[in-house]
Amino acid sequence: MNAEKLLARLHGVKATGRGRWLARSPAHDDKSPSLSVRELEDATVLINDFGGCSVREIVAEVGLELSDLFPPRPASHRHKPERRPFHAEDVLRAVASEARLPQSSQRVSPTDTTSIGARSSACCWLRSASPTRR
Repeated sequence: MNAEKLLARLHGVKATGRGRWLARSPAHDDKSPSLSVRELEDATVLINDFGGCSVREIVAEVGLELSDLFPPRPASHRHKPERRPFHAEDVLRAVASEARLPQSSQRVSPTDTTSIGARSSACCWLRSASPTRR
């Protein structure tokens, strides 16, 4: 919907700028314009009643619904499939391989910075393999 559909149902409409209007509120007895209407570039219509009436009251009074204040959504947004770039089994396998501690024949130097996983595994391995002094 554009603002013209709403403005056609209001009284005392005055343009105050590009995409901006003042009108008398249909939700209460208004002698001077207290309803501000603004249409954004994407055709969203904003309403503010300085007399204190809610947007829901105003829209109901002119026979519209809240959804009429927003542009229609493109069909592509309605049933967007859930995006899952990785299969759960692959993710679990990758996490399991990162969580394994290196074998004694596969020791990793703590100064090896080729991968964070190797470095953190090396630190864990060093802590668990180091003898405790008393």
